[in-house]
Amino acid sequence: MRTPTQDWHDLKTEQDQFELPNVSFKENGKLARREWFNACEFHAMDEGTIFHELRKRVDRAGRPVVLLDLDSTLYQVEPRHHQIMLEWCDSIESQSFLEARVKIMQLQRSQIGYSVRDTFGSLGIDLTEGLGNEAFESVKEFWSQRFFRNEWLKWDRPYSGAPEFVADLHQRGAQIVYLTGRDDQGMRLGTEANLIRDGFPFGSPSIQLWMKPSRNLSDLVFKKTAAERLRPLGVLIASIENEPHNFAALQELYPEAMHVIMDTLCSDRSARVCQGVYRIRGFDPR
Repeated sequence: MRTPTQDWHDLKTEQDQFELPNVSFKENGKLARREWFNACEFHAMDEGTIFHELRKRVDRAGRPVVLLDLDSTLYQVEPRHHQIMLEWCDSIESQSFLEARVKIMQLQRSQIGYSVRDTFGSLGIDLTEGLGNEAFESVKEFWSQRFFRNEWLKWDRPYSGAPEFVADLHQRGAQIVYLTGRDDQGMRLGTEANLIRDGFPFGSPSIQLWMKPSRNLSDLVFKKTAAERLRPLGVLIASIENEPHNFAALQELYPEAMHVIMDTLCSDRSARVCQGVYRIRGFDPR
């Protein structure tokens, strides 16, 4: 069976027909970030109850499939962001961008956002001011050359309890599909190494890792098309994803499945408001 990465090198030409419009937060019924979370209708369940329900559905299904995102879903990417920004500080002359360098050297995890722009905002660096904007552009270029590379994936760390959660589903008979917006050429080796290092199920016929054939391909295009090709594998029991626009697309394709949003870092891309869905903030229910 060919993988989605092998089959989809021509998808870039199809991107426009799948792409959500670049609308404002409240245009056409679409919202972004906190507005989206506040507007969605989530089941009133804690993590433990959600996981119990998911396990029950896996146990009852004949050929259960569980679809899992990686970045900011199973893996914390803040350490990767942080490491790259610290390397930027070391890469430039000691007196250049002094304010930005000092603030980055004191950066706390809680200040790290989805993007470099988000992180600069949390640090209070004024991007309308000359030196602040120049520092931002310098960091962004440095970051973009590293964040999507195998060599920096080693800084990622799994969320507590995530490897055990996925292993339990696999032991119960679920086929696991890791569906990620990481690209195959630049990030597969590091991704596979991390999954093995961190004890996630990997390396058997019932586990697949689907990655974008090109970094330039929209995550939404890739994930919608990938999800369509899940059907021959079995019954999709659940998806777990952190990006609202991907999440909403998966729910539209598979309304009968459990769709679980991991409430962590996400982009500001707008998404359709969802109803009858689930929200978690981690894999260690207390």
